Amino acid sequence: NTEQVAHAVGLFHRKRRVAGPVWWSLRTRERHAVLLHEVGHCRHHHFELRLLWLPLFWTRFVQRIARRQELQADAFVAEQGYGADLLAVLRRFSTEQGEFYPSLAERAAVLLPKEIVHAVAA
Repeated sequence: NTEQVAHAVGLFHRKRRVAGPVWWSLRTRERHAVLLHEVGHCRHHHFELRLLWLPLFWTRFVQRIARRQELQADAFVAEQGYGADLLAVLRRFSTEQGEFYPSLAERAAVLLPKEIVHAVAA
């Protein structure tokens, strides 16, 4: 995907975060938010867990777990105070759709303070 902002590669303590071409168009806080999202994946060993599930790759169970992992990485970003910044990036560049990724509304519910989510929904 040429629009990819960043991703994490590697196993266990040999992980690297790789910036995509979109990275350079982001503001500083947005870069921090994207980097923190990838760090969240690394801290929770999401890539290693996905490798274990490879034989079950297309099952609904694995799709639910992958979606939960995305939201868990988003929650890590929100805990660091960069939730709104990541949501701004997702709104501009997210092309990841389908069963493996949560919707923008699901992600906003994790990334933004509850008061803001309720105000936007009202």
